[in-house]
Amino acid sequence: MKGLNGFMHLYFFQIESILNKQNNDLAKIKFQSEEANTDEYLKQFFKSFLLKHNHIQDTYYLDVKIENGQEIEIYNKSDLKQIYVKDVLLPIELTSKHRNIIQEQKKSVYTNPDLYIKLTNGIKDKYISVELKSTKNDKIPGSSIQQISPHEWVIFVQHKNDIIKVATGMYINSITEKLTFPDRSPRPEIGFNTLYKWNLNNRIISNSTLQCLYTNNKIKEQILENWNLHLVEEWLSTVKKSTKTQSEKWFNHTIRLYSLSLIEYYDSIDNEQKEVLKHTLQKLTSED
Repeated sequence: MKGLNGFMHLYFFQIESILNKQNNDLAKIKFQSEEANTDEYLKQFFKSFLLKHNHIQDTYYLDVKIENGQEIEIYNKSDLKQIYVKDVLLPIELTSKHRNIIQEQKKSVYTNPDLYIKLTNGIKDKYISVELKSTKNDKIPGSSIQQISPHEWVIFVQHKNDIIKVATGMYINSITEKLTFPDRSPRPEIGFNTLYKWNLNNRIISNSTLQCLYTNNKIKEQILENWNLHLVEEWLSTVKKSTKTQSEKWFNHTIRLYSLSLIEYYDSIDNEQKEVLKHTLQKLTSED
């Protein structure tokens, strides 16, 4: 669909701007409840909101320029105005056909999107998956590493002291560069302020054009593409430190104990056993 990427950048900029400029029903949503799945309230709200604001309004009628390194995409506002939101589906409304489409488009493990937006230009339809996240403060554990689609769209809501803020963008731009200890599947930390600040620094209106500037972030890329190595480097850094730091992670003490135990064991065996140990570890890690 011609102009789809440009439309999504402009459309999400629009809905974020609308929600942050006026009083809205987000303040009425129950974000905490002992008996209900509060995510459902948020999904219902945005289903109604996106259908109500289903096209680019004149106030946000801008050209779009997206820079990603050497690659530049330019979209004319006249093309973007032809696209609009035709429908918004909740997880319970997805059919087997929808799930098959989602599975084909994902490189990650399948999960139902929070919202599944149907876009059209009057000739062709296209579906886009959207994640919804909410936090009372800032940082929360994100999705499981196997489930993340880094370029999936996300709507992030911060509800703090009766003040509601909304930030939208690519999921990767909400990742804080921290990876929590993998008690199950690793869940890279995400932050409302991380996405909010990325938007402030990289999403600019100039000469009636919405400019979005993307740059590679090696730390985030390593977290998503090789989280094992990222954790190893982080743990090794912990072992090398001569002093403890403030706000230490709870498992740093265990990492130091394990490292000390490994060193003592390694020192206790002869050279031949050391070579066997190294060979065994290399073999086992290469099989993963």
